[in-house]
Amino acid sequence: MQVCYQNEYALIEFDEDSSILMLTWNKFVKGDKFRDTITKFYDLTVEKKVQSWCFDSRKQRVVAPDDQKWTVDEMVQRELHLKSIKTAIIMPDSLFMELSVEKISDSIEKQTDNTSEADDNRTRQFQDKDPALAWLRSDV
Repeated sequence: MQVCYQNEYALIEFDEDSSILMLTWNKFVKGDKFRDTITKFYDLTVEKKVQSWCFDSRKQRVVAPDDQKWTVDEMVQRELHLKSIKTAIIMPDSLFMELSVEKISDSIEKQTDNTSEADDNRTRQFQDKDPALAWLRSDV
C-alpha cells in the first residue's frame, strides 16, 4: 500500500491494484482534526476513483455525535453514497463504535432512501485487517 496522507491521528493508504483506500486511526480524535482527515479521505476517493474502503477503527473507539452527522452530510453532499463503494470496517471490541457505525449507516439510508439488499452486502465489519482486505479483494 502506498501512503497518501499521514498525521498524528491517522494514516491513509492506497492499494492501486485492488483500488482500496484504507484509513487507519491511531487514536481517538474529534472535531476539526477528525473532519480534516475524513475530508482528505473523501478527496482521495474521488481523485483515485476508489472502488473499496477499509476503515481500521480499533484505536478510534467511537465517533463523536457531531462528527457522525458531519460525516453523513459530507458524504451525501459529495454524492459518495451513490458510488456503491464496498466497505470493510475493522471494529474495536466496543459497543460505542458499533453504535456509531450503525448511526452513520442509518443516517445515510434515511437521507438517500438507499435500503436495497445489494447495498447491505457492500459493507461488513471485521475484527482484523487481513480478513477485511481479503474480502475487499475478493471481487478484483
